[in-house]
Amino acid sequence: MIDFLDVQKELPSIGVRINRVGVKKINFPLKLGEDFAFLVIDLFVDIPETRKGADMSRAVESIHKVLNSWSDSERIGEIGIAICDEALSRFNYSEKSESYIEINYFKREKDRYLEYKIYLHSIKNRLNTLKNEIGMSYVTMTACPCAMETTRALISKDNPELSDYLISIPTVTHNQRNIIKLFVENKGNNISIWQLASIIENVQGRPLDSLLKRIDEGNLVYRAHKNPRFVEDVVREIAYVAANSLAIPDEAKIRVSSESDESIHPHNAFAELELSAGELRRISRK
Repeated sequence: MIDFLDVQKELPSIGVRINRVGVKKINFPLKLGEDFAFLVIDLFVDIPETRKGADMSRAVESIHKVLNSWSDSERIGEIGIAICDEALSRFNYSEKSESYIEINYFKREKDRYLEYKIYLHSIKNRLNTLKNEIGMSYVTMTACPCAMETTRALISKDNPELSDYLISIPTVTHNQRNIIKLFVENKGNNISIWQLASIIENVQGRPLDSLLKRIDEGNLVYRAHKNPRFVEDVVREIAYVAANSLAIPDEAKIRVSSESDESIHPHNAFAELELSAGELRRISRK
C-alpha cells in the first residue's frame, strides 16, 4: 500500500485565507421526464490560512451527488442551494460555499421543444442562505411603437379617408427578436423558476419557436403589433408584474434586461433596471 502525501493539508508559505476556491465550467446533462437540460456549473468554497489547498475532487463529487439523483423539473431552481449544501457537508474546513449555474432547458410541448435559459446564483454559510438569485431568459418578439406611429401618419397622408380607421388598428412597423432576462432574489426559496417564465409570457408571449404553422405565425405577429413596445417598456412592465405577483419581501431585488436584435439598424437596443420589490410596488400604473 502506498502512503500518499496529502499536500493540500500542508501549511502554505503565505498564511492568507482564500475566499473562493473551486471548479469552473463543469458540464452536466439532465433528463427530466420529457424535458432535457444541459448545465454549466461553477462551485467554490473558502479555505483557511492554515491550508495549502482545497480538495478539488470534493467539489466535483458534490455536483455529481446532487445531479445524479435529481429528477424534479418543477424544483430545478433549487439545484444551486442543494449543491452548496452538499459542498459544505464535504468541505469540513470551509465556512461558505457558492455556486453559479447556467442551464439550457428544453421543455417538451406536444411535438416540439421550447428553449429557456435559467440562471442560478447561490451562496450559503453553515447557518444561513446568504444569496439565492434565480433568473429566467428566453427570446421573444417586439414591434417598434415609434415606427408604427410614423407609418400610421404616412398612410393617413396618402389615404386621408382611412385616418379615423387607422387609429384603431395596429399598422406597419419593424419588429425584432428580443432577449429578456428576469432575475429575482429568492430569499425564502419559495419561488419557482417557472413562475418567472409565466411573468415573461404574460407580458411578451412564449419563447420563439422554430416550428410555426401559418396561423401560428399570424397570431405571433398580430399579438406583437397589438402591443408594440420599446425595450424600456419591456423592462418596466416585467419588473412591475414580477413585484406584484411574486411572494417575495419588499427588500428583495428584481433585475430585468431587454435586448433587441434590431431589424433596421446594425446595432442592438438595450435597457436594464434593478429595483427592490417594495419600490416597484409603490409605483402606480397610469
